Amino acid sequence: MTLLVPPEASAPHGYGSDADYDPFPDELKPASELVAATGLNIVIFGQPGCGKTTLIGTATEHPQGRDVVIADFDNGLKSLRDRADIRGWPMNSFDEAVKLYSYLTTKRHPFRTIGLDSLSEAYRIQMTDVLRNPQRKNTRLSPDQNDYGEANEGIIRMARAFKDLAITHGYNIVMTAHQREDQDATTGAVLIRPSLTPGALLGVVGAVDALGYLRIKNGQRELLLQEQGNILAKYRQPRSGPQLPLVIQNPSLGPIIAHLRGEYVPEIAEAPRADPQEIAEAAKS
Repeated sequence: MTLLVPPEASAPHGYGSDADYDPFPDELKPASELVAATGLNIVIFGQPGCGKTTLIGTATEHPQGRDVVIADFDNGLKSLRDRADIRGWPMNSFDEAVKLYSYLTTKRHPFRTIGLDSLSEAYRIQMTDVLRNPQRKNTRLSPDQNDYGEANEGIIRMARAFKDLAITHGYNIVMTAHQREDQDATTGAVLIRPSLTPGALLGVVGAVDALGYLRIKNGQRELLLQEQGNILAKYRQPRSGPQLPLVIQNPSLGPIIAHLRGEYVPEIAEAPRADPQEIAEAAKS
């Protein structure tokens, strides 16, 4: 095996002579520049009817959110039947997801926001494909550990492939999932999380920058972006500058996209910082 051996260091930092000093090669970009060119990538989960699919459509409120195409695994675009500006791509199999990805990466098109609705149903379709595979060793109808592993890997690969489009193409990638409640047998505590297997959940949540819990509270939609108590959620943002509220009433993706791109958003810049205790109480209610 050949080992890569660095040249003898002749400078305080790195290798080579002073003539080789190159502080900023073209590959190095300021973090602020890289983030501004990255699209939103988020998983939004909640109960049926809470408005997850409708929320995807609000991306059109920002110029960099138009147009919208939704990979329709759930056959659930009825809430957008009044939106002729939003396109749906029926997903009857994983092959359709591959076709959509190929279209987005090889053809000229108007879409800036891609929705995957939902990962929970996509997982069911993936598992069906796994069980129908003629090369499958297990002949039983019920899945075994290998089947779950293959289905997990398939859904994670899909989520990561589309998420990477937020980095390589600047697209907004909005994935949804159904809600699941797991009760701890020892403590009795109930964890509210996306409805995916633990293996798939770990891979998908680790890939995206944001995980939001959407619910209806007092007749209004509310989006939680910070894990509190029994609710799984997250949002990656810098410590300084205007902070995106971690509890958003009547959310819209337009201002969130603007905030991500470093634009001034009055309702965000002028919003009071949320108190962690208040967020915790909101999550419990």
